[in-house]
Amino acid sequence: MNARNPKHTASGMIDMEIDHPTYGWIPFAASSNDSEAHGRELYARAMAGEFGAIEVYVKPLTLAQSEQAAIIEAAYQAENQAPISFAGTTFQADADSVSLMAQVASALPSGAPITWYDAANVGVLLTDVEFAELRGAILMRGQPLFAKKQTLKAEIRAATTVAEVEAVVW
Repeated sequence: MNARNPKHTASGMIDMEIDHPTYGWIPFAASSNDSEAHGRELYARAMAGEFGAIEVYVKPLTLAQSEQAAIIEAAYQAENQAPISFAGTTFQADADSVSLMAQVASALPSGAPITWYDAANVGVLLTDVEFAELRGAILMRGQPLFAKKQTLKAEIRAATTVAEVEAVVW
């Protein structure tokens, strides 16, 4: 079977066109571990150069941008929900903890103390004012992180090459 225009893919396969006896030139993806013998054979022949030089895979800019934006988003979430140090103690600051804090704060009587558990699950007695300050510290930490995320995502959108995109890091 004859083939032409071999191109590497992101997954390690080789896309090519094969001269099918019934349909003429059609697209085909060959793999070294293809379940069919002819797929493995075409892959080996392409790797041997029988169908010409194999075009190098080039990641599309839009794919690089979406992948890098996802990496930035994950870094933002991780840093924004990381434990926080407050009054010499480390407290959880993940989304569930913040949600629970909001519920407790709405029911906490003015002036009432509360035992809030730190990251090591040790109870820490806080006044209502300290509890509000802890909540505020967690919430306000997110503001500069959000601004950083937005700036980096704008840099990703403005990039014109994959290298420029991949240079944008948290």
